[in-house]
Amino acid sequence: MTFEQWDVLKPYFIRDEFTCPCCDKEEMNYSFMLNILSIRKECNFPFTITSAYRCLDHEKSQNRDSINGSHPRGEACDVNVWGEKAHTLLGIALEYGIRGIGIYQKEVNYHERFIHLDINTSKIKYRPTIWTY
Repeated sequence: MTFEQWDVLKPYFIRDEFTCPCCDKEEMNYSFMLNILSIRKECNFPFTITSAYRCLDHEKSQNRDSINGSHPRGEACDVNVWGEKAHTLLGIALEYGIRGIGIYQKEVNYHERFIHLDINTSKIKYRPTIWTY
């Protein structure tokens, strides 16, 4: 994304939240980001993004089977959220047409819980709209 596009996302998000942890690349889909921005504004609480763009080398190094997934296409992010805010996020994400929602809420440490959101434009891999980890 361009610097001008990132300016649209301020003050809600910063570029560092969406960069790959191994190479610092950021290749987020701008339409997805505008959707996430709208969801964030409607939720009316801060998001902490724990994972977003992940390059193919990173996916392989972590032995993930998601090399065809939404993270390497810049069409996904994981939001650290739990409790009532998780319910709010889920409801609003569905209203905004988020196609993939993964729920990880079983950790005792709240800061390790997250909800995965993606638009899954890939025709390669079918999976349910909502799943748990």
